[in-house]
Amino acid sequence: MINNIHKLLVSALLLGSMSTTSTAQVTQQDLFNVPYEELPAKHLWNTHRAFSVDWRSPSPLQTGVVTYNTVTRNIHSDWMTAATWDADGEPQGVISNVRHSWSVSFFPTDVARVDDSTLLVAGKLRGTETVIELWKFKWPSTMPPVTTNSNGDAVVKAAEPRLVSRKEIYRGDDQGRRVVSKLIMMRGGDDLALIQFDDLDAVFTLNLTTGALTLIASPTGGTPLGLVHGLADKHPFIWSAEHSTAGHIYVMGSHRVPWATAEVLPDALVFVDSNRDNVIDHVDVVSVADWDASIYGKASNYVNLY
Repeated sequence: MINNIHKLLVSALLLGSMSTTSTAQVTQQDLFNVPYEELPAKHLWNTHRAFSVDWRSPSPLQTGVVTYNTVTRNIHSDWMTAATWDADGEPQGVISNVRHSWSVSFFPTDVARVDDSTLLVAGKLRGTETVIELWKFKWPSTMPPVTTNSNGDAVVKAAEPRLVSRKEIYRGDDQGRRVVSKLIMMRGGDDLALIQFDDLDAVFTLNLTTGALTLIASPTGGTPLGLVHGLADKHPFIWSAEHSTAGHIYVMGSHRVPWATAEVLPDALVFVDSNRDNVIDHVDVVSVADWDASIYGKASNYVNLY
């Protein structure tokens, strides 16, 4: 499955190569003549499809990732289809790739999958305000069947999810809640997301129903989880998993899979929900040197990677 993700990201790069703009080559025209000070901080820009989230379809023959381009203000879904998949989840035979895109009025800084029909999309409006939206999609009632192409190969087309609603669940410019840098769903239910804001690096839970934000961790202390120095390290990735002994975990690190996190600095922060009730019980700080030998460094300890 990790190989599939890699293939999808490569496909995403190829599909977007005509419109993708390197951060080193961004011009005022590329940025729609928006003054630099109105943009998110440059370390939050995603222009190479490097940051993505898995997105499943109702069909076992179609899988995908959601990516975004901060500079061009687009959300993309990149889909891979094949008529046959092996036991390891690898596509066999003719593989097709297709992209669906949506434009937004804000500069996206992160996307999270709520479920197969729902996404959370966060970004920064021109000027100062941060916005988080809940996107609802509808899949076709019947997914495309397997057909045969002119060469006699079994093929299947990608179904397109239709965006049916966008609900704004947060908009603000309060200190400590400016520009979402990380966004991920919590796994103990379907109504809470874990969010880190970039301006003070604080971590909150977001209630998707009420829009309420609850502070749980900060690099300056005064929170239920106490002082978490490593939050200021600007980890590029966050990923979640069900761990056989630790429970639900949410990891801020330098890579998006557990067996790669230990390769580079900084230390990983592991937010642990030991009884799977959507309440973070503690944060483990795991150094590069200790990761492989820790309970988090063993692939056999993972029940699910989300």
